[in-house]
Amino acid sequence: MTRIEDGIQDTEPIRFLELLGLDEEDLAGYSIRLNGSNPEWGKWSDLPDAYYFSYDDLMKWIFTKKWPDKDKATAQIHTRKVLQFIQLKPENPHPTQWLFVGAYDVLDEYTENDGKILGSVRPRLT
Repeated sequence: MTRIEDGIQDTEPIRFLELLGLDEEDLAGYSIRLNGSNPEWGKWSDLPDAYYFSYDDLMKWIFTKKWPDKDKATAQIHTRKVLQFIQLKPENPHPTQWLFVGAYDVLDEYTENDGKILGSVRPRLT
């Protein structure tokens, strides 16, 4: 409920898990992934722009489990469900702001021709 008195706005906090229909017991079945932004990442340095303009490519990048030039996997998702976030520009006044990308079922993994291993996911309707 929002109440405005004397120019001061009093609002109830937004309860994110309630918006998704999750309680603490449900949350135990999810991995929470926070993908940061980094100016050195080239085309992925501005993840919010990539979210809007290159969504399919961004999802492949986010769910890459192992890059061909790395010895070990980078994306460790230990559950069959994941809540995915990307960091808003770290140079913002509040670098801890995150964009919720979505909730996903982790189905399987597959290898692309270049040797990259990706997680196969499906958007989850909670």
